[in-house]
Amino acid sequence: YDALEPHIDAETMTLHHDKHHATYVANANAALEKHPEIGEDLEALLADVSQIPEDIRQAVINNGGG
Repeated sequence: YDALEPHIDAETMTLHHDKHHATYVANANAALEKHPEIGEDLEALLADVSQIPEDIRQAVINNGGG
């Protein structure tokens, strides 16, 4: 996590990855687990959000990076 020092310190990068990023991943995965039939290609899902079931669409968009 120290590759960006001195601009961004390793502690900040660790916090970002281990807390913030991990939470987004966990939330996106939790939403997608409700519909295993849609597959695992998040990039393809976000390219055409109409294919995401409506009950999880906003959670996938918010947490998947769309």
